[in-house]
Parts: sequence; C-alpha cells; structure tokens
Amino acid sequence: MSGKNYSRDRTWCLFYILGRCNRHNCSYRHGEPDLEEFNKLLNQIKEEKLFTLIKHQPIVKKYGKCLAQKFYEQKSTKLLVMLAVECLMLADIIPDIKTDVMNVTLRYFNKPEIDVRLCEDLLNKKIQTKSVQSLLLKQLLTNDTLAESTNALIFLINSISASNETFGYYAAESILERVCSTYSTNLARAFMNVIRLTYPKILKHSLISRFEELLATDKDLLEQYKVLKTANNKGDVDTRRIANETVSTSNVTMDIVTQKRRRSADETSSKANSACPKPAASIKRRRFTNHNPVAQTPEPSPVIPPHPHRKPIKVY
Repeated sequence: MSGKNYSRDRTWCLFYILGRCNRHNCSYRHGEPDLEEFNKLLNQIKEEKLFTLIKHQPIVKKYGKCLAQKFYEQKSTKLLVMLAVECLMLADIIPDIKTDVMNVTLRYFNKPEIDVRLCEDLLNKKIQTKSVQSLLLKQLLTNDTLAESTNALIFLINSISASNETFGYYAAESILERVCSTYSTNLARAFMNVIRLTYPKILKHSLISRFEELLATDKDLLEQYKVLKTANNKGDVDTRRIANETVSTSNVTMDIVTQKRRRSADETSSKANSACPKPAASIKRRRFTNHNPVAQTPEPSPVIPPHPHRKPIKVY
C-alpha cells in the first residue's frame, strides 16, 4: 500500500495500522517503526477522536496496547500527547482496556520534554481523569516554561474544581507556593484569577502575607487584590454561593413577573366575559349545581315507545 492511497481516508489509516498489527501477531512488540509513515498518519487522524473511527473494529481491545506502544516508540512528544488524550477518551468507553491505557498514558505525562503548547492542547480536551490531572498540574508547576502559561493553569484549575473542590483548593495552594518561591507576574495573575473565580478561602493561607509583599511591586495586581480582599472580609463570602443566590434571585424575579402577567391576563378575560354575558339559564344552572351536589345526578333518559305501524321482524 502506498502512502497516497491510505492518507486520504482517516478511517482506513487507522484500520491499516490495526490490521497490520493483527496480521503480525503483535503483542505490542514492534520492529523498527516507520517514523515518516506515522507522521503522515498522524496528520490525517489527529483531528479526529479515534474511538469514533474504531467503533466497529473487532480488534478494538488491542488498540490500547498495540497502537499506543507503536506511537510510544516514535519518541515524538506531539505523537505521545495526542495519543494519550485519545487513549483516555477511548478508555472511558471501553472499560476492558482502561488499566492498560492508563499505565501507558501516565508514562507520557512523566516525560520532561512536554512543552507549553502541548499542555494547552491537552487541557482543551477537558480530561476528567484525576490521576492525569494531578500529573499535569505537577508538570505545570515544576517546569519553569510551563509555569509561565497562565491560561493553561487557570483552565486546569477550573476544570478540576468543577468536579473536585478539595483538589481545586490544593491546586490554588500549589500556585500560591510557587508564586512565593519564584515570583512571576503570570503566576501572580493566575492566582488572582483563582481567587476571583473560585477560592476566596485561600486568602486565609499562611503564605498570603508573603504574597502581599510580592504584589507591592505591581500596582495593577495590588489594586485587584485589595478589591478581592475587601469583598471577602465583609462577610467571608463564597463566590459560588453568590452566583447561586444571583441565579435564584433572578428566578424569583421571573416568577413575580409571570404572576403579574397571569393576573393581568385573568383580568382581561374577566372583562371580556362581562362584556359578553352568557344566558341567564346557564348561569342559574351553574349556580344551582355548585350549591346542590344532588342536583348534579343525571336524569334518566326517556323511553321511546315503538312505532305502532311497524311489525316485529321474525328471524327464521
């Protein structure tokens, strides 16, 4: 098969890899990988979620071991990260390969050569696996280059805190320690966003006084911090509770407006009914039946006698 034939169809690309591994009786022990070939394949399949391409593939259980190991041998960071993301997505759907995929994926995140762009690409995938999030946070906070990526830090902390408040507080605390040990404007800004969006309780941390000393060199951030601290000291208010109260208040307001509209509609309909009254008999009947439940029993239907000129029909 030539590269021109299979590079046009992403589905066929993946099936070609899996099929070749299957033909060679592969137990994810491969020979020398063809780096050029797999670079071509990656350009075709990296924008697709791989699990959607292999739903009907009978050897799908080999994907986590076979294909992951194949890419792992390429010694390419971009290949590793892209495949790690797709492996995690696939593992959520196919539980049989979850353990193998996690073992392979965790090795990827322990590599020191991951850079900022790849981490941000990875964060955009919104991975929910806690162990991988922990490793990624560790990478972001310990690597000097990654620590400058404010957007990556904020995105990671927000995605974690949405499902795990304890770990989110740990993330905020880790950033605070990082800022106090090696001051960085981007890190300080990231920490300010953490306070603003999610965690005012972090202001009670023992390192806050050190953080305030470092902020003295940055007037803009210092002013933002003063505003946040003032709002917090007025009642130790949780921003998420404020957001919930705002939503509930808006719902109450909407209920009041709805009630007013219904009331005005009832008044309009009553005025229309008074302008065109119903017959008196129907009104009396309605009043009578309302006050006398016995009268609501239906009267027996009258018996109609047979016509005298008709003779009964005899059936023989």
